[in-house]
Amino acid sequence: WEKVGQASLVAEDSQACHRKAVECWKKAESLSKEKVLEAIPLAFIIGDAPFDPIARNATNEMRAFEQSLEAVDKTRDRLLIGHALSGISFYAFWICFEPEDKERLDSLLRQALDYAIKAGSEFSKIGLMAATHSNIWVMSPFGEYYSNCAFFEQDRLRKREYAERAVEAWPERDKLSKLSGYTWQTMSSDLALGGAYCELARTEPDISRKRTLLEKAVHHLQKGIEVLETWDSGTQYNLGWNHIVFADVQAEFAETMTDENDKAVALKEAIRLGDKAVAEFSAGMETSQMTEDAGSHANLGWAWSRLGKWYSGLSGIVHDGKPLSQSVERFESSANEY
Repeated sequence: WEKVGQASLVAEDSQACHRKAVECWKKAESLSKEKVLEAIPLAFIIGDAPFDPIARNATNEMRAFEQSLEAVDKTRDRLLIGHALSGISFYAFWICFEPEDKERLDSLLRQALDYAIKAGSEFSKIGLMAATHSNIWVMSPFGEYYSNCAFFEQDRLRKREYAERAVEAWPERDKLSKLSGYTWQTMSSDLALGGAYCELARTEPDISRKRTLLEKAVHHLQKGIEVLETWDSGTQYNLGWNHIVFADVQAEFAETMTDENDKAVALKEAIRLGDKAVAEFSAGMETSQMTEDAGSHANLGWAWSRLGKWYSGLSGIVHDGKPLSQSVERFESSANEY
């Protein structure tokens, strides 16, 4: 099951590999459900095929990891326990993109952090600097946790507090990621810090300080995206998400400009990156079998809505009806995703 899931990452017909993985999984489950539950954390280490390759359901997958944790707890195998906890952290964060209820969102973010801390504790007991492909790195979780909190937060003061905490937590995470030698984690350090600086800039009333924060955001996002484009270019889903975040920074730059020509140039760059991002994101949803995933549609809907806003802003600057029509099209696409 694990090997078939891993093969799907590089195969031309990934869906066929996913189907084969699920067939193997179901056959194994008919023999021993307990053993299958114990194997789920091992599959998570390499990035397993989803449980259902056609209709992914993050909530169901999270429940499977919770059941897996109950099974591996009996083995006292800290490696398995740590990866089971990492899996729960991963899905708790992923489901954050689905709920509209703020209390539910905050609860999921806290669960993602709590399980990440527990996973890190298990790995530390066996002297393992775990790679883990969770959205919050379990070996140093606070930077990404606070950066994500800042992204979701609507209250200006709380957003600023979260972003400041993310920046404060970054040195430790950056140091550990470099010591670990894990490319994904060194890249993620820059991407998380770039996002934190962007969210901090949104709360900054002073134009000069705001531009300084945005320049820092650009620096770290560019570093992270350059690595992502080289190291993980096949995963367009990840590229799309990070390009839309980068585009959002460019649009924030436009807000700091008083010259209309400069503002138009900045918005056009944001739009160029945004159009690129939604194309990558859409393609990535297809290749990663995420077309039925609610969180992915919410992310894509957010990306389309940002593009709609930028086209609308450009229309008001250039006094041209075409960008306004393009804005309407993007907002319609956003509504379709939601």
